[in-house]
Amino acid sequence: MVVAGRINKLAFYCRMNHRNRDYTQFIPEVSQTLDKRFGKGNWEMQMFYEIASGVDPARKEFNRLKMEMRAGKFDAVIIITA
Repeated sequence: MVVAGRINKLAFYCRMNHRNRDYTQFIPEVSQTLDKRFGKGNWEMQMFYEIASGVDPARKEFNRLKMEMRAGKFDAVIIITA
């Protein structure tokens, strides 16, 4: 749960289905959105990135993200698929 007045911990999951794409192209836009929503310096982001098909249930980073979500490590999750 996102809470005003404290550092919010966010997970950023980016799944690319083509090897020639660069996930870093999304970071400035995501950072601007987070700054507007939470204020500068009020969020920390952990990145989860992989090149994989969305139908593959064995996606390593996606499964790691789910495990860390269950452990309560994040207040919110941002997902981008490209």
